[in-house]
Amino acid sequence: MKIKKKFIIFGSNFGSNTHLEVIKKLNKKNLINICSPHIKTKKKFLSFETFKNYNEALKNKFDFITIATPPLIQKKICKKILDNKIKTNYILLEKPISENFKETKKIITRLSKNKIKFLVNFIFVNIPSFIKLNKLLNKKEISCVKYSWFFKQKYFVNKKKTWKTDHKIGGGIINYYLIHIFYNLLFYFEELNIVDIKFKKTGRLITSLNLFMTANNNIQVQIKININSKMNEHGLLFETKKDKYHLINKSNDWVNNFNLYANDKKINIVNNQTDRTELTLKNYNKLLSGKYSKKTELNKTLKAHELCEIASNKLDL
Repeated sequence: MKIKKKFIIFGSNFGSNTHLEVIKKLNKKNLINICSPHIKTKKKFLSFETFKNYNEALKNKFDFITIATPPLIQKKICKKILDNKIKTNYILLEKPISENFKETKKIITRLSKNKIKFLVNFIFVNIPSFIKLNKLLNKKEISCVKYSWFFKQKYFVNKKKTWKTDHKIGGGIINYYLIHIFYNLLFYFEELNIVDIKFKKTGRLITSLNLFMTANNNIQVQIKININSKMNEHGLLFETKKDKYHLINKSNDWVNNFNLYANDKKINIVNNQTDRTELTLKNYNKLLSGKYSKKTELNKTLKAHELCEIASNKLDL
C-alpha cells in the first residue's frame, strides 16, 4: 500500500506541466501544494493549496519539496530551508542549482551534511537508449567520442526576454544547455577535462560552442552545440577499435525518438518511447526508493556544475 505524502512544488510553469503530473502518478492521494508569485491568477490550481511566496509556504512541513524555479530563486529557497533547519525528507532540484559553482557547492554540501535526500532532475540518462548504450560500452576500450546538439532556442523565435539567455543568473548556453551534455557524458565516464573551447556569437549571445576534451585521461572527446541552428540533432558517437555506436535524435521531441546504431545497424530497444514526465517520474522513484548510488550521483552533479564554471572561465564570462 502506497503511503500518501505532503508535497510542495515551487514554480508554476515547468513545475505544473511536468512535476505536478508526476506527483499525481506516484499516488492519487498525495497532498499537493504549489507556490508561485502569480499562483492566484492561474485557475487550473484552484483545487490545490497554494502560496504566493516561499517564506509563507515554508512555515509548513512537507515530506517532499520540488523546486522548479530559476536558479537564483532555487538558491534562496534552499538557503531558507537550511538556515532555518526546516525538516523535510526529500528535495528534487532543477539544474543549474544556482547561478554559479561556488553557491551550488555550498548548497550540495549543506544538504548532504543535513542528511536530506536530494537529486537534481537530469533526465536524458533515464532514456532506455542511453541506458542500452552504456551496457554496450561496458568494458570496451573507447578511442574517441563526438557529441553534437543542434536546435533553435525559443528566444530566437519569439524574442521574449528570459533568464535562460543570461549566464550571470544561471542561464546561457553553458549553464542551461551544456550542463546536460557534461552530465550525460559523466554517465559513461568518471572524469572529464576541458582542453580547449571555441565559440561563436549571434549578436551579444554566445550561440555556438566547440569543445575539445579528454575523458578518463586519454579518450578524445569533441562537443559541438548550437542553440540557434536551423537543424535539429542530438547525437553521441562512440568509437572503439572495432566498432562504432551512434545514438541519434533528429526530431523536434527532445527526449523521444532517440535511435541507437551499432556499426550502422539499428538496435531495437524495448519501451524506447518515452516523454519528459515518465523520465522525471524515474527520478522521483529513484529518490523515494533510495535505489541509487548517492556518492556517484553527488560526484556527477558536482562535476557537471564545475565543468560549466571552467568553461565560463575559459571564455572570460
